[in-house]
Amino acid sequence: MSLFDFEGRVIRRYSEKMEEFDGDDVMDLENIRGKPVITGNEDTVYKLSGNFQDRTIKLIKLDYKNKIAKIYDMPGLDELPHFTTLYITDKSMNVTSSKEKINQYGNRIIFSSNAFSDLYILNIVKDSLYRVSYTPRLTEASKKGGYPQKVGSKSEFDQLYTNINEEVSFMAPIWDKDNNLFYRFSYETFEYDNLSEDGPKTWSKVYLTIFDDKFNILRESFLEELKRPPASPFVKNGNIWTFANVNDELGFAIFKVDFNPK
Repeated sequence: MSLFDFEGRVIRRYSEKMEEFDGDDVMDLENIRGKPVITGNEDTVYKLSGNFQDRTIKLIKLDYKNKIAKIYDMPGLDELPHFTTLYITDKSMNVTSSKEKINQYGNRIIFSSNAFSDLYILNIVKDSLYRVSYTPRLTEASKKGGYPQKVGSKSEFDQLYTNINEEVSFMAPIWDKDNNLFYRFSYETFEYDNLSEDGPKTWSKVYLTIFDDKFNILRESFLEELKRPPASPFVKNGNIWTFANVNDELGFAIFKVDFNPK
C-alpha cells in the first residue's frame, strides 16, 4: 500500500507485515475490502478487512509510528446482513457479496454497507465509535439476509443475484459542507421484462435521504426521474455531482437539492 501525490509520485510506502505490529492480532485480516483511509499525519491508516470463510468484517487501525494495531468493536454488526455467496467450477468462480466502505469527513470516519441502513461512526480525535440506526420510510431498512454461502449451479447463482439486487441497496453517505447536510442514495434494481439486444438490461427505483450532521433524518424522496443509481456522487458548491457518459466522453450530471425543512 502506498500514498501518492497528485502528480503520481510516491510519498510513502506502507509495510503490510502485520507481525511488526503490537496490540490486537491482525495477522489473519489480510483480505482488504475497499479503499483505506489515511489520516492527515500520514502515520495512521484505517481499513476494512473481511473473511470469506466466517463472513466477518473488521475495522482496523494501524499506527505506523508506534507500530500498534487496533480492531474496533462494532456492536450488532454480526446481526446485520453482510454476505458472500460463491459458485465455483473447475474453470471459474462467480461471487456476489455485500459492499462495505469507510469514508472520512472531517474528524469522522463513516462505515457503511450496501446491505443495511445502519452506520458506524468513528470519531478519530476521541478514538471512539458508535452506531447510528434509522428506519427508512420508503424502503426496507436492510436486505433480507440468510443467503447461502455456496450454490451448486449457474442458474441458481443468477437467480440469487437477481433477487438480491431487487432488495434495497444503500450507497455511502456524502457530505455537503456548505449546508451541513449528509445525503444518502438507496435503490432497488429490476430486470426489464422485454429485453432488447442494444438496450439496458435493468432499471432502478432510486431514493434520496437527507440527514443533518448528526444523522437525524430530515427528508426522504423517491427520485422518479432516475432509472439507475448515480455513479460515484459527490457534493460541490451545495449541489450533488455524478459522473455521466456524454457521447462516450466523461461528463457530469448536476442535481440541485431544493431543500426547505418545515
